[in-house]
Amino acid sequence: MLRDHEKIMLHFMNAEGKEWMVPLEGTRTGLLLYQPSGWRGMLLKRMLPLIGRWNWGRKLLHSDIKRHHINQEIEEAITKAFGIEDFNYSIFFGTPCADQKVTIQVFQGKRVLGYCKVCDSEKVARNFQQEMELLHELNEKGVHSIPKGLAYGKTTEGHYYFAQSTTKNRQSTYPHEWGELQEEFVRDLNERTRMSMPYEQTDFYRAIQMLRGRMDWLSNEQQQTIGFAIEEINNHFGGKSVEWSVYHGDFTPWNTFVNNGQLFVFDWEYALRNCPPSLDTYHWFTQTRIFEKHYRTEQIFEDYQKKYDFSNNFLYLCYLILTIATYVGREEKPDDVKKITLLDTWTGLINRIMKR
Repeated sequence: MLRDHEKIMLHFMNAEGKEWMVPLEGTRTGLLLYQPSGWRGMLLKRMLPLIGRWNWGRKLLHSDIKRHHINQEIEEAITKAFGIEDFNYSIFFGTPCADQKVTIQVFQGKRVLGYCKVCDSEKVARNFQQEMELLHELNEKGVHSIPKGLAYGKTTEGHYYFAQSTTKNRQSTYPHEWGELQEEFVRDLNERTRMSMPYEQTDFYRAIQMLRGRMDWLSNEQQQTIGFAIEEINNHFGGKSVEWSVYHGDFTPWNTFVNNGQLFVFDWEYALRNCPPSLDTYHWFTQTRIFEKHYRTEQIFEDYQKKYDFSNNFLYLCYLILTIATYVGREEKPDDVKKITLLDTWTGLINRIMKR
């Protein structure tokens, strides 16, 4: 017998320890939250709605059954934010890291209405608040196909939440190759948010300064490589007032989808207001090589050479340093930074770029 508001959920994990739950009733739409890149994940996404009802099917797909209900205050916040009386949902429990949060996909029937992020951390909650403020600014500037912030708050039990609209359905597509839609979005974002200001007043500068303050958290080899790169960036921008643009911060296939020929871009949690234009281009390029093609440093660099012919070395250098600053900035202590496995990849790419 199910308790009030309790649902039967299909639960599964991937090899990286990431965890999802989708409802048994509404599995196919619930799985729109799950965007796998490997063949095993793609197979699970295709087969779970077909055979997830049976024990043998769940066993085959390494899934199991759980009963779940959302915290009542979170449920009330969702119904109020979306202006609905009832809803279905699926849950992603977050990437294991210092900024881990839960993402609830809110949907009715075959239509996704949006998402509600939940956390217990004041630090992550500040990211929620900043994201809501930025989305409001971007909507006012006419940036198209992005979410609208609907609600931000805190429950009596200390859970912070942030609800945002993101309308998609089963006909939405998820292109993983860079194309005109991605190019157009980044170009439009840059144009609509372009602002001239001194380097020393930018978010980009502040991120680099934070990284400089934590250089002793890095290995000697990393310190040397990153130090040279920061010096080159500071020499280039120092004392100058130039044009900057908003940087999404995680512009990837898994944070985008296409509806009716339009690219929709969500998850602006790590966005920065003042960065060199077009850094999102390099994020898409690098992240897809790392997480989808599973390239090593030399393979990424060879692909970079083929695609850009070293004509964008300085901007790529800016991207790599900002990425390192972002990841290092999330951690609380030096030992946590040592666990960032991609640091050697980014440092290796910087080394190769600096030698050109």
